[in-house]
Amino acid sequence: GQGMGMGPFVRALKGNPKLIEERFEMTTEIVLGLFKTYAECGAKVFFEGGDIAFRNGPLINPKYIDKYVIPCMKRVTEAVHEWGGKIIFHSDGDITSLLDFVVDAGFDALHCLEPPYVDLNLVKKKVGNKLCLLGNIDTTHVLVSDTKKEVEDAVKHAIKILGPGGGYILSPSNSHPTMSYQRIKWMIEATKKFGTYPLQI
Repeated sequence: GQGMGMGPFVRALKGNPKLIEERFEMTTEIVLGLFKTYAECGAKVFFEGGDIAFRNGPLINPKYIDKYVIPCMKRVTEAVHEWGGKIIFHSDGDITSLLDFVVDAGFDALHCLEPPYVDLNLVKKKVGNKLCLLGNIDTTHVLVSDTKKEVEDAVKHAIKILGPGGGYILSPSNSHPTMSYQRIKWMIEATKKFGTYPLQI
Protein backbone atom coordinates (compact mmCIF):
# COMPACT_ATOMS: atom_id res chain seq x y z
CA GLY A 1 0.00 0.00 0.00
CA GLN A 2 3.00 2.34 0.14
CA GLY A 3 2.62 5.23 -2.25
CA MET A 4 -1.16 4.95 -2.56
CA GLY A 5 -2.45 4.31 0.97
CA MET A 6 -3.70 1.06 2.46
CA GLY A 7 -7.40 1.76 1.80
CA PRO A 8 -7.06 2.49 -1.94
CA PHE A 9 -4.60 -0.40 -2.26
CA VAL A 10 -7.00 -2.94 -0.76
CA ARG A 11 -9.90 -1.69 -2.88
CA ALA A 12 -7.76 -1.87 -6.01
CA LEU A 13 -6.87 -5.50 -5.33
CA LYS A 14 -10.38 -6.42 -6.39
CA GLY A 15 -11.50 -3.42 -8.39
CA ASN A 16 -8.42 -2.47 -10.38
CA PRO A 17 -5.91 -5.34 -10.60
CA LYS A 18 -4.14 -3.69 -13.54
CA LEU A 19 -3.24 -0.74 -11.31
CA ILE A 20 -1.86 -3.14 -8.70
CA GLU A 21 0.26 -4.89 -11.33
CA GLU A 22 1.60 -1.56 -12.55
CA ARG A 23 2.44 -0.41 -9.01
CA PHE A 24 4.30 -3.62 -8.24
CA GLU A 25 6.15 -3.47 -11.55
CA MET A 26 7.19 0.13 -10.91
CA THR A 27 8.30 -0.61 -7.34
CA THR A 28 10.23 -3.70 -8.43
CA GLU A 29 12.11 -1.75 -11.10
CA ILE A 30 13.03 0.92 -8.54
CA VAL A 31 14.31 -1.68 -6.07
CA LEU A 32 16.28 -3.51 -8.76
CA GLY A 33 17.87 -0.25 -9.85
CA LEU A 34 18.88 0.66 -6.32
CA PHE A 35 20.19 -2.79 -5.49
CA LYS A 36 22.19 -2.96 -8.73
CA THR A 37 23.88 0.30 -7.80
CA TYR A 38 24.64 -1.06 -4.32
CA ALA A 39 26.07 -4.25 -5.85
CA GLU A 40 28.28 -2.24 -8.19
CA CYS A 41 29.59 -0.42 -5.12
CA GLY A 42 30.50 -3.74 -3.52
CA ALA A 43 27.47 -4.57 -1.38
CA LYS A 44 27.05 -8.27 -0.64
CA VAL A 45 24.08 -8.28 1.73
CA PHE A 46 20.76 -6.64 0.87
CA PHE A 47 17.78 -5.84 3.07
CA GLU A 48 14.28 -5.89 1.60
CA GLY A 49 11.76 -4.29 3.94
CA GLY A 50 8.26 -5.19 2.82
CA ASP A 51 5.89 -5.59 5.75
CA ILE A 52 3.25 -8.18 4.89
CA ALA A 53 1.72 -8.83 8.32
CA PHE A 54 -0.13 -7.21 11.18
CA ARG A 55 0.40 -8.39 14.73
CA ASN A 56 -2.51 -10.81 14.25
CA GLY A 57 -1.63 -12.12 10.79
CA PRO A 58 -1.28 -11.20 7.09
CA LEU A 59 -1.97 -7.65 5.90
CA ILE A 60 -3.92 -8.99 2.94
CA ASN A 61 -5.29 -12.33 1.78
CA PRO A 62 -2.32 -14.65 1.14
CA LYS A 63 -3.66 -15.39 -2.36
CA TYR A 64 -2.84 -11.79 -3.31
CA ILE A 65 0.63 -12.10 -1.80
CA ASP A 66 1.15 -15.20 -3.92
CA LYS A 67 -0.22 -13.51 -7.05
CA TYR A 68 1.40 -10.08 -6.87
CA VAL A 69 4.14 -9.99 -4.23
CA ILE A 70 6.03 -13.25 -4.64
CA PRO A 71 6.76 -12.91 -8.40
CA CYS A 72 8.22 -9.44 -7.82
CA MET A 73 10.24 -10.62 -4.85
CA LYS A 74 11.62 -13.51 -6.91
CA ARG A 75 12.90 -11.07 -9.52
CA VAL A 76 14.76 -9.18 -6.80
CA THR A 77 16.20 -12.23 -5.01
CA GLU A 78 17.30 -13.83 -8.28
CA ALA A 79 19.07 -10.64 -9.31
CA VAL A 80 20.83 -10.36 -5.96
CA HIS A 81 22.00 -13.96 -6.20
CA GLU A 82 23.26 -13.37 -9.75
CA TRP A 83 25.34 -10.49 -8.35
CA GLY A 84 26.80 -12.86 -5.74
CA GLY A 85 24.87 -11.43 -2.82
CA LYS A 86 22.52 -12.57 -0.08
CA ILE A 87 19.18 -10.97 0.74
CA ILE A 88 17.26 -10.54 3.98
CA PHE A 89 13.48 -10.12 4.12
CA HIS A 90 11.99 -7.92 6.86
CA SER A 91 8.40 -7.92 8.00
CA ASP A 92 6.83 -6.79 11.23
CA GLY A 93 3.91 -8.67 12.72
CA ASP A 94 2.94 -12.32 12.93
CA ILE A 95 4.44 -13.77 9.78
CA THR A 96 4.25 -17.42 10.83
CA SER A 97 1.50 -18.28 8.34
CA LEU A 98 3.56 -16.74 5.52
CA LEU A 99 6.88 -18.47 6.09
CA ASP A 100 6.54 -20.60 2.97
CA PHE A 101 6.11 -17.44 0.90
CA VAL A 102 9.43 -16.08 2.18
CA VAL A 103 11.20 -19.32 1.27
CA ASP A 104 9.48 -19.61 -2.12
CA ALA A 105 10.46 -16.03 -2.97
CA GLY A 106 14.12 -17.02 -2.64
CA PHE A 107 15.20 -15.04 0.42
CA ASP A 108 18.25 -16.13 2.39
CA ALA A 109 17.21 -14.71 5.75
CA LEU A 110 14.21 -13.43 7.70
CA HIS A 111 14.30 -10.47 10.05
CA CYS A 112 12.15 -9.22 12.82
CA LEU A 113 10.42 -12.24 14.40
CA GLU A 114 8.45 -9.63 16.32
CA PRO A 115 7.79 -10.65 19.92
CA PRO A 116 5.45 -11.77 21.32
CA TYR A 117 3.44 -12.34 18.15
CA VAL A 118 5.70 -14.81 16.34
CA ASP A 119 5.86 -18.43 17.51
CA LEU A 120 9.62 -19.01 17.62
CA ASN A 121 9.31 -22.77 18.00
CA LEU A 122 7.19 -22.96 14.87
CA VAL A 123 9.57 -20.71 12.92
CA LYS A 124 12.60 -22.76 13.96
CA LYS A 125 10.89 -26.04 13.10
CA LYS A 126 9.50 -24.89 9.77
CA VAL A 127 12.29 -22.79 8.24
CA GLY A 128 15.24 -23.00 10.63
CA ASN A 129 17.16 -25.09 8.10
CA LYS A 130 16.11 -22.94 5.13
CA LEU A 131 16.55 -19.36 6.33
CA CYS A 132 18.99 -17.51 8.52
CA LEU A 133 16.86 -15.98 11.30
CA LEU A 134 17.45 -12.51 12.74
CA GLY A 135 15.91 -10.38 15.45
CA ASN A 136 13.33 -11.13 18.17
CA ILE A 137 14.63 -8.85 20.95
CA ASP A 138 11.70 -6.56 21.73
CA THR A 139 12.14 -2.86 20.96
CA THR A 140 9.00 -1.56 22.67
CA HIS A 141 9.71 -2.71 26.23
CA VAL A 142 12.80 -4.89 26.66
CA LEU A 143 15.27 -2.49 25.03
CA VAL A 144 13.41 0.59 26.24
CA SER A 145 12.67 0.16 29.93
CA ASP A 146 13.38 -3.38 31.18
CA THR A 147 15.93 -4.34 33.83
CA LYS A 148 19.26 -5.97 33.05
CA LYS A 149 17.89 -9.35 34.13
CA GLU A 150 14.84 -8.96 31.89
CA VAL A 151 17.08 -8.11 28.94
CA GLU A 152 19.21 -11.17 29.69
CA ASP A 153 16.11 -13.35 29.99
CA ALA A 154 14.89 -12.18 26.57
CA VAL A 155 18.28 -12.97 25.05
CA LYS A 156 18.40 -16.40 26.69
CA HIS A 157 14.87 -17.20 25.53
CA ALA A 158 15.68 -16.37 21.90
CA ILE A 159 18.98 -18.24 21.91
CA LYS A 160 17.49 -21.31 23.60
CA ILE A 161 14.90 -21.71 20.84
CA LEU A 162 16.62 -20.33 17.74
CA GLY A 163 20.29 -20.96 18.54
CA PRO A 164 20.62 -24.77 18.34
CA GLY A 165 22.27 -25.79 15.09
CA GLY A 166 23.24 -22.23 14.23
CA GLY A 167 21.57 -19.99 11.69
CA TYR A 168 20.44 -17.31 14.14
CA ILE A 169 21.69 -13.73 14.42
CA LEU A 170 20.40 -12.14 17.61
CA SER A 171 19.40 -8.50 17.18
CA PRO A 172 16.66 -6.00 18.00
CA SER A 173 13.37 -6.86 16.32
CA ASN A 174 13.06 -3.39 14.85
CA SER A 175 14.28 0.19 15.11
CA HIS A 176 12.79 2.44 17.76
CA PRO A 177 13.86 5.97 18.76
CA THR A 178 13.45 5.32 22.49
CA MET A 179 15.69 2.27 22.69
CA SER A 180 18.24 2.63 25.47
CA TYR A 181 21.95 2.49 24.67
CA GLN A 182 22.53 0.80 28.02
CA ARG A 183 20.00 -1.92 27.27
CA ILE A 184 21.48 -2.53 23.83
CA LYS A 185 24.84 -2.91 25.57
CA TRP A 186 23.27 -5.41 28.00
CA MET A 187 21.83 -7.30 25.03
CA ILE A 188 25.26 -7.54 23.38
CA GLU A 189 26.91 -8.64 26.63
CA ALA A 190 24.24 -11.29 27.20
CA THR A 191 24.61 -12.53 23.63
CA LYS A 192 28.34 -13.03 24.13
CA LYS A 193 27.71 -14.72 27.48
CA PHE A 194 24.94 -17.11 26.44
CA GLY A 195 25.38 -17.36 22.67
CA THR A 196 28.78 -19.03 22.54
CA TYR A 197 28.82 -22.56 21.13
CA PRO A 198 28.38 -25.17 22.45
CA LEU A 199 25.29 -23.55 23.97
CA GLN A 200 24.91 -24.01 27.71
CA ILE A 201 21.29 -22.90 28.15
